[in-house]
Amino acid sequence: MPFPTLLSTEVAQHLSQFVGEKDDALVFTSPAGPPMRHSNVYRRAWLPAVRTVGLVGVHFHDLRHTGNTLTADAGANLRELMERMGHSSTRAALVYLHSTSDRQRSIADAVGNVAKAALVQAKQLGPHRNRESFPRSGAKSAPGRIRTRDPLLRRHRRSIAARRLMSLIELSNCTDEGWSWPGVA
Repeated sequence: MPFPTLLSTEVAQHLSQFVGEKDDALVFTSPAGPPMRHSNVYRRAWLPAVRTVGLVGVHFHDLRHTGNTLTADAGANLRELMERMGHSSTRAALVYLHSTSDRQRSIADAVGNVAKAALVQAKQLGPHRNRESFPRSGAKSAPGRIRTRDPLLRRHRRSIAARRLMSLIELSNCTDEGWSWPGVA
């Protein structure tokens, strides 16, 4: 499993000092060589280390949670998280996908950029643009979209969407410097 290059020096040093030459050698062992027992590691190594660095109350599993949360924040999708953690269900991996204010800001900025580009293009094309020239997501159907073959309902939906878009175009004053809405400071 790939890991950050930030750790490569420490990992290489640990492997050369403490890990045997065999392919199935344990990465972490007790001082005598057999596998470590949880109670010994926790009492003899973990608790003193946590006290030394002043992180009393931090549990060993918090390392896994922090690493997987950082992986999700770096952009890993649900399938990639599941693979890295060895989970077979999405429910277990969803624990690590937190919504942060920074992430919400970047999503809002991305949506704003897409909307701005669509409005600029709509203004350039004018009110009688042809449907194929307007940018689309590429998806044949969006989640929650009403799918119907009824021509009256389809025409009604298109006319409502067109009126909403045109009212946004009329209300907005899209410039290169940014958005400005009439009457809004």
